[in-house]
Amino acid sequence: MADRRSSMLTGSSWPAVVVFVVIAGAACVYPLVHFMWKAVEGARGSPDPIGFSPSFGLLGETVGWAVLIGCLSVVIAWPGAWLSRGWRTWWSPVLVAPILMPSWLVYSGLGLLRGPGTVIGDWLAMGPSWRAVAVGRALAVVGLALWATPIAQLVIASRVREIDPASLEAARLVGRGPMLWTRLRLGMSWRRSVLAAGLVSVLMVGSAVPLHLAQMNTYATKIWLELDATTADERWRVVLAAWPVLVIVIIASLAVCAGLWRCGRSMRGDGVELRSSGFLGAAISLVVVGLAVVVPAALFALDLESAETISTVWRTESRAIGSAWMVAGAVGLIGAMTSAAVWIGLGGGRWARRTTISCVLASIVTALLPGVVTGVLIGGAWRVIDDSVLIVILAHVSRFLALPVAIGVLLTLTEPSEDRDLRVISGATGPIGWARTSGVRGWPAIAAGALAMGGLSMHEIESAMVVSPPGMASLARSMLNLLHFQRYEHLAGLALMVIGFGTLLVCGASGLWGVWLVWMRTARGSNPNQ
Repeated sequence: MADRRSSMLTGSSWPAVVVFVVIAGAACVYPLVHFMWKAVEGARGSPDPIGFSPSFGLLGETVGWAVLIGCLSVVIAWPGAWLSRGWRTWWSPVLVAPILMPSWLVYSGLGLLRGPGTVIGDWLAMGPSWRAVAVGRALAVVGLALWATPIAQLVIASRVREIDPASLEAARLVGRGPMLWTRLRLGMSWRRSVLAAGLVSVLMVGSAVPLHLAQMNTYATKIWLELDATTADERWRVVLAAWPVLVIVIIASLAVCAGLWRCGRSMRGDGVELRSSGFLGAAISLVVVGLAVVVPAALFALDLESAETISTVWRTESRAIGSAWMVAGAVGLIGAMTSAAVWIGLGGGRWARRTTISCVLASIVTALLPGVVTGVLIGGAWRVIDDSVLIVILAHVSRFLALPVAIGVLLTLTEPSEDRDLRVISGATGPIGWARTSGVRGWPAIAAGALAMGGLSMHEIESAMVVSPPGMASLARSMLNLLHFQRYEHLAGLALMVIGFGTLLVCGASGLWGVWLVWMRTARGSNPNQ
């Protein structure tokens, strides 16, 4: 019996598939199925009108704002994707810093420039009301575009890695200059740039906090307001009324699965540049990080009336911060398990792959849904634990499970074919066999993904506000209250602490990225065809 168990863990991918099915089933599949069952049952028993009627005008406005943010993020991300040689420079991990910070950071940080007594604030106060509204909306759009820049950069970078260095070397013979440089590279990457804009746009359809603070009409903010006025038993009606958003999410999830597969195959490329992009390239690329992180941090620091505010914030919010760290740690651990399980599952037999891909699709669906909808799905499906921190962990896993899933898929597709064939021949396709072979070299990427997932959990507001138990100290509730009531002194202290936590995550990811680059170069050196 012991030998059979050891053989299964060494040579069978099913133990890992079962782990992934349990995680994705609890966080994604079961809540979606429960919602559909609840909707069908409720529609039969109570034909009363739902919370609000679907509005295609509101949908058009939502999509318009989302597309604007997506296109702007691509414009901002495009130079960094090329100058970092497809994210293969030593400073590449710093580019991910914006997304490890709260999505409201730029909006609130730059918003200090329009406060009472400032030049911009006085100019807005003396002008018409639409002027202040327009500035607030512009800050929300720019802030979200900067926050989503790493996502767009990664998609464009996947195309950068595909291009043969000889192609650009030949193009350099035609002539030089920034316009030619830009035109040539734009022609080579426009398809992936459109894909990046589409992916960010779909994510922004479900974004609520900065757009809500800027008083922008979107489906996500409308759902949030309606949910606050609806009892728990009737919340499914509000979610069902948002069916246009659900249709967009399902279609986008299928497209993301296909795009993820194509992007993953291209990650084996060597990148377009054989030489370093130099100090100028790094400086241009890191301007985005400065605008998204450094500038807001400096503004919050200057807004502090006293350094004692930091200690005051720590005393008042320490329980909430401790709870957030505990949840983030659990979420990150689950993320690491998920990446490994997906990698192993996709390397198994036909049914193991099909089962894994089905759960991959479910995780993408819940990731693209508005955060408040994810919270409603988890809260409705898991009422048995609605007074426990477990439901918050489950909501965050449902919200961000697509990140470790994507890492697992990309690691599967970038694994050298010789290594994969050797594992199959030697019967090392199970968890233990994988851990002794490919897992030894793949752990830096898995750990970096776990850190990123934990960082996203730290800043999550939307789903946490729906499922957090009343007696639980909640960092999400504290942040949202400070943002709503504009307690800038307290908010500045908390924002600086959150930026500090995010900086630690970036440093950790940088170290892991360096180890990962060494492994990739070693793999290419041992097999030049990869």
